[in-house]
Amino acid sequence: MGVKGRDMLLWLFWGVTIMSLACLLGGYVRPGYFFFTGQVILAVILFYWRYLTRKTAARMSSNLGLKAVGLVPLRRGWVGFLIWLSGHRLEGRWIKAYEVHLLPRAKKTSLTLFLEEMAADLEFLKARMPGCLFMWETSAPLPASIREYVRGQAERGMAIWEKGQWFPGPPGAGKDIKKSKCRYGCVIVSEK
Repeated sequence: MGVKGRDMLLWLFWGVTIMSLACLLGGYVRPGYFFFTGQVILAVILFYWRYLTRKTAARMSSNLGLKAVGLVPLRRGWVGFLIWLSGHRLEGRWIKAYEVHLLPRAKKTSLTLFLEEMAADLEFLKARMPGCLFMWETSAPLPASIREYVRGQAERGMAIWEKGQWFPGPPGAGKDIKKSKCRYGCVIVSEK
């Protein structure tokens, strides 16, 4: 489900936590224990999700030889839900969907080297994975060639490129995104 899936689960976790506390403090013990059990189950799912997602993204990135970006596989229904939530429609069809992330090791390099590696990785993905959909939410600058490609695809109805976020991040989910410069979107890489 990607990071947005984690954010949705965290919102649910905090909502269940508030319900559990309200029930227990209000003297409603049985519903309080019910919500507490839900809270524990969500905590286990979040921990397990983090472990699986990181492992999958690291393996996929190393297999493809990516230096600056990592890919997290997404389910078709989740992608459709996020696109619907944004109020947009995509005209094209995609085979697989991935969430694009900046790798931590890439953030530690100089800005020029980081941008060169990111541009090379994104161009590689564009050439190597036609028919795939790539989603992102970032405040990092995209390389000019990729911005131009996304704009061209947006004119054809095969991309989204907007200011803001897919939906607000939950409390307790630290992100290093500057909200004033954040952009979200997705693009279907057309087959050549």
